[in-house]
Amino acid sequence: MKEDVPNPAQHDAVHHSGHTLVIACPGSGKTRVLVERAINLHDATPLNHVQLVTFTREAAIEINERLRKKIGQSCRYNVSTFHAIALKQLKGTASVKKVIGEYERQALMERAMEHCISPDADIEAFKVFL
Repeated sequence: MKEDVPNPAQHDAVHHSGHTLVIACPGSGKTRVLVERAINLHDATPLNHVQLVTFTREAAIEINERLRKKIGQSCRYNVSTFHAIALKQLKGTASVKKVIGEYERQALMERAMEHCISPDADIEAFKVFL
């Protein structure tokens, strides 16, 4: 079978109407399916605005590069990770003043452990997991 020809499940995902969740093993063609799906939506959506969500930055970068090669700079895609979307939403919320950094997270976890763990527990052993 040719690389560019989708299997029946991939074809269904590319041409499905409505929201689509693609779950598959590594190397099974998820990125290609998402790119083809986005291209179909680009052609059918008047606003040309599509949100593609991945787990890794590397996948988001790869999808973005493939889309730019196939469609060009004319379409407005938002390709990002779950974490990036959540962070953007948190930062856009008026009630959130600051998202803590790595140092603050570590200090907060240490303080929480000191209050929750018995006095004779080895705190240093737990710090390995922070």
